[in-house]
Amino acid sequence: MQVRIGFFGSLRKKLHGDGALQDLRLHVEAGTTLGELLDTFSIPPDMARLVVVNGKKGNYAQVLSEHDRVSVFPYGLRETMRQGL
Repeated sequence: MQVRIGFFGSLRKKLHGDGALQDLRLHVEAGTTLGELLDTFSIPPDMARLVVVNGKKGNYAQVLSEHDRVSVFPYGLRETMRQGL
């Protein structure tokens, strides 16, 4: 099944290198959890301040569905935005 994932703040630069704005479209196995998806990017829970699935706060045990949209926000994003990133 296909899901989309977007990273914000320092996670975007870490994972995209150039800070590109586009989401990643991924094919994952049915039954994949949010935690398993984040593990594929080596994102430990203490790096992600907030993970949102389809506009609602997600949890790591949540099973993803076809066409889910995942957004991952790091700690320190508010401070980064204040500094004009």
